[in-house]
Amino acid sequence: MRRQYPKFVALLVVVFLSAFAAFAQDQPSSSPGPGSAGSPGASDAPKNDLSFQISGIFTGDTNPSGSFASHFVTNSAGLLVNDRYHFTKWWAIEGNYGFTRNSHGYVTNLGPASVQANMHEVSGNLVFNTPSFFGLQPFVLGGGGGLDFRPTSSTTNVPGASAQWKAMWDYGAGLDFRIANVGLRFQVRELNYRPPNFNLPSLATTGWAHVTQPSAGIVFTF
Repeated sequence: MRRQYPKFVALLVVVFLSAFAAFAQDQPSSSPGPGSAGSPGASDAPKNDLSFQISGIFTGDTNPSGSFASHFVTNSAGLLVNDRYHFTKWWAIEGNYGFTRNSHGYVTNLGPASVQANMHEVSGNLVFNTPSFFGLQPFVLGGGGGLDFRPTSSTTNVPGASAQWKAMWDYGAGLDFRIANVGLRFQVRELNYRPPNFNLPSLATTGWAHVTQPSAGIVFTF
């Protein structure tokens, strides 16, 4: 499974390069007049939008070979807040804050262990908007950031577990449906990070944790 991810990265790079080429070819050779239609400039799109989404967090298991611990995570629901700035009709940048709470399970040489933790996501993405149709605006995105894992006070937590940051990278696609300055957003992202060990060597594992995060919510444009 891990060997497949370089292919996804390569595919994402190809998508962005193709999108950039399409954008460059679509530029007019001369400046359009005030009444010209079809200009791909930033004036055709809202400058900024803010979305609030409910998300699902579905994490695949990590089963390394050798003496490292296996890692699995319970599925959970979460909140995703997103601020997106459009600097052209086609391109945007966005910042994300996400939150969820789930339990991390480990199978180690010393036996099973678990840590219930709050996960805070802070990330940024480059977004490409494809041509819209029937009021629908598809988009693809990619970027990265960090995940802050903070153990709760659950009595089932392994003793000594403490907060830990992990770098992450993500990619995804989605769809906006807008009516005036309010709309709906549906998207799916894939988050990838090294599993946390909560600063306990006995919980160390190798490989990557892969999270599928579908989400849906409301978006305000201004």
